[in-house]
Amino acid sequence: MFKKSKICTGVLAALSGGMLVVAGSALAQGVQRVEITGSSIKRLDAETAAPVQVLSREAIERSGVTSVEQLLRLVSANSSSGSTAGASSSGATTGGISTVSLRALGPDRTLVLVNGKRIAAYGAPNTSAAVDVDSIPVSAIERVEVLKDGASAIYGSDAIGGVVNFILRRKMTGTELAASYGAATQDGKGSVARLTAVTGISGDNFSIMALASYQKDQALFGKDRDFANASIRVDKNQNGSSSRTDPGNINIPGVSGTRNPNVVGGVGNCGPRSVFVPAFSTTNCFFDPAPFVGLLPETERLGVLVSGRWSLSPAAELYGDIGFTSKKAQTVIQPAPIDSAFDIPFTLTTASPFYPTSFVTGLTGGATPNLRVRYRPFITGNRDLTDQGDNAR
Repeated sequence: MFKKSKICTGVLAALSGGMLVVAGSALAQGVQRVEITGSSIKRLDAETAAPVQVLSREAIERSGVTSVEQLLRLVSANSSSGSTAGASSSGATTGGISTVSLRALGPDRTLVLVNGKRIAAYGAPNTSAAVDVDSIPVSAIERVEVLKDGASAIYGSDAIGGVVNFILRRKMTGTELAASYGAATQDGKGSVARLTAVTGISGDNFSIMALASYQKDQALFGKDRDFANASIRVDKNQNGSSSRTDPGNINIPGVSGTRNPNVVGGVGNCGPRSVFVPAFSTTNCFFDPAPFVGLLPETERLGVLVSGRWSLSPAAELYGDIGFTSKKAQTVIQPAPIDSAFDIPFTLTTASPFYPTSFVTGLTGGATPNLRVRYRPFITGNRDLTDQGDNAR
C-alpha cells in the first residue's frame, strides 16, 4: 500500500498553493470592473442581482434593423401590448413617436439614457414623459444595455420598469461609407433606402468622430398586401367594414335598421367606393377601409453626431457630444367619417335636393322625417397626417 511521506505531502501542498495563486492572479488580470447600468458602483455584470442584457454593435448589424424602433423589438422584455407607440405602425395616432415599455408598465416608467445620461422627452399623444427612441441614429450606436429589473432606487420612479442605455460610438479612425437599399421582391413596395458616413481621428489620449445618416422608408398600404387588402371576408364570416359609406347610408325615424336608397328589393348598387354584401345586410352598403389603411408610413430620418474625448489623466477626461436628429412621418388613411357618433352630425331634410323622397315615403307610409346620414366624404380626400420631430443634444 502506497503511503505519502511528510516530504511528499509538503511538496504537493506547496504546488497546489502556487497553482491557486497563479489562477487567482490571472483572473484578477483578465476581469475588469466597469460601470454597469442600474448601479452606482463599478462592478462585474455577473455580480448584479439582475444581469444587464447587452446588444453589441455586431449583433445589431447582423439583425438587419434599420431603426431603433425595430431594434428594441428584439428585446423580449419590451412589451407592445397597448403600452408602446411605434412611428412605423399603422394608424393615425402614433404622433410620429417610437417608445419603449419594459414589462408593460408604460413608456413613462422605462428610463431611456444615452451614454448614461437622460435625454429630453418627446411628448407622446398620451404622455409628456416618453422619450422618442427613434431620434437616436442606429448607425451611431456602439451597444445597448437593457436592465430588465426595476431601478427606481438608483434613477427614480421613471425607472420602475427598467432602464435602456444607448452607448454611442466614441472612437473611430479613418472614414466609413455605407449605403443600402431593400424592397419586397414581389412588387418593390415598402422600400427602405439608407446612407451613412462616419469619419474620425484618434490618438493616445484623444479621439474625434463625426457621423451623418439619412434614411427614407416608402409607404405601404393595405391594398398592397393580400393579407391586409380586405376586412370583409364572407367565407370566414368576418365583417370589419364601416357603415359610413359613399353613397351614404341613412337612418329613418320609425324604421328599423340602416338603409341606403341605392339598395332596393335586396339588390344593391353601392360602387365604386362602397360594396353591397347581402350575406351581412340586404338593406345598406358597406365601406371596406382595409385597402386605404397605411401599414407603414412614409418616413424620413436625418441624424448628425459629433463626439470628442480628451484624456487628461487616468482618472480625468474631457468629453463632449453634439447631435441633431430630425424625423418626419406621413400617415395616410381613409377619409374621415361624418356621423353623429363621431360628433359630426349630418342631418338631411326635405329642403335638400338630395332627399330621397320616394324611397323614404315607401318605408314610412308617406311621412318625410329628417334623416340621419352616415357618410364618407371621398370628395375631401384621404386623411393625411404628417408628424415631424427634431431633437438636439
